Amino acid sequence: KAAHEYISNINDSPYFLGKDASQIAYEATDKDIRKIIVNDSTTYPISSGVLQDIVFSNSGRYVAYYTGTWISKDMYVNGKLFGNIQPNATITTSSPLFSPDEHLLLYSEYSQKEQNGTIHVIATESLQKILDFPLKGFKVIGGMKFSDDGKRIFFKGWQDRKIVYVTLSIDQLIKDKTNTP
Repeated sequence: KAAHEYISNINDSPYFLGKDASQIAYEATDKDIRKIIVNDSTTYPISSGVLQDIVFSNSGRYVAYYTGTWISKDMYVNGKLFGNIQPNATITTSSPLFSPDEHLLLYSEYSQKEQNGTIHVIATESLQKILDFPLKGFKVIGGMKFSDDGKRIFFKGWQDRKIVYVTLSIDQLIKDKTNTP
């Protein structure tokens, strides 16, 4: 619909579609300014590197994405910088994931140096970190998924040289964190 000097193609950053394919996001360049275009009407910045891992919340109210390189990534939510989530090449991160009620945003990281994984839980509205849940000696290797009710997450991981399937209660993790002195 909208004309731009350049729109990313299959060899560059791809197009990203929302859950019901009624929402679309893509990278475009106009007057040497790179940006993300969402639904042909909203623009968000690309600070450095390339556009990566755009995800829409269920209703499409929120869009989370990474920009950067394979070495360093920044995460944005609706164009607002959350921060650097991958500071160097020894850290790898998963795609962000919104809870079904859109109150939470999760992503996992794995530290090759420490051989540990961590799941990060962020309040979507305030972009404040609620919880860092360490997974000692564990690597999340599959995409995380929420249960339909948003109370649990599921993922495939690697621990003690074995692939395991994990279910975590998000409500319990947050409750335990808020009750810990």
